[in-house]
Amino acid sequence: VSHEYTERRLMRDEKLDYDTAHEICSKMEFNLRKRTGAHPLLADGRRKLAKTDLPRLTSQPLELALFMRTERDMAEWKDLERRGWHIRDSRDIATTPEKYQAYIQGSRGEFSCAKRSYVKLQNAWISDRTICYLASGKPVVVQNTGSSSFLPNGEGMFRFSTAAEAADGLAAINADYERHCRAARQIAETYFDAKRNMEILLNIALATTTPARGAETACVRERTQVMGL
Repeated sequence: VSHEYTERRLMRDEKLDYDTAHEICSKMEFNLRKRTGAHPLLADGRRKLAKTDLPRLTSQPLELALFMRTERDMAEWKDLERRGWHIRDSRDIATTPEKYQAYIQGSRGEFSCAKRSYVKLQNAWISDRTICYLASGKPVVVQNTGSSSFLPNGEGMFRFSTAAEAADGLAAINADYERHCRAARQIAETYFDAKRNMEILLNIALATTTPARGAETACVRERTQVMGL
């Protein structure tokens, strides 16, 4: 079950506001987690890794923008602040597309943990938010969700499995920040350019014959060679 996808469908189809849609999806996720077999693939604490003492392993100031509503959320806010995190309410920075864009472009880069389901499935998932950072020329340090045949690791993008690896990624970025900014933008242009990807999808969809096995990924292999990966 995709929490975010369901939220967006409720907001679009049922005309619900975000808070109401989020509450409904949270209850659905909680109920699913109680079912046998569902627990291993659902997030049982998205911020578990973030709660480690990462701020104590790096000199880079770290900020988390989180959606806080309940007393439990506020208690977690205080706990994270004690561990060295700076916390922002996500509603302060993401209530409009313009605010969201300004926050990303005003950031030094992105640090992000993934939901447990993505880590379990090992499908090399990254978020659309990460792509926004890359497109803005901002390096990213994101949780490893599996090996990728084309996404880089160590140049503009650093993928971690432990707090120590995250700290190493932050240190590498700070050692040559401008180079990693350029690399981040290059990743976005090479792999996530909308015009290029739409051309690929349309060529596949409109093909008069079924493409040979692997033909649809030829462009990905070509771009990988261009980047020297």
